[in-house]
Amino acid sequence: MAYALLLFIPLSVVLRYFFDAPAGWVFLTGAAAIAVLADWLRGATDQLAERAGAQTCRTRGDQQSK
Repeated sequence: MAYALLLFIPLSVVLRYFFDAPAGWVFLTGAAAIAVLADWLRGATDQLAERAGAQTCRTRGDQQSK
């Protein structure tokens, strides 16, 4: 289903530049496209965290307290 939602990316461009649709429709389709891309980024970050492990995820506060 997530792949089908990627159709919002070209849809927002087509609505804006070819059909001169109202700004509300362009905004809603663009927001849906960004939501899908943000979910992909979240998944990629989770996979990276699993592979890298906890050793590389130290925060600045942890380093100063030692």
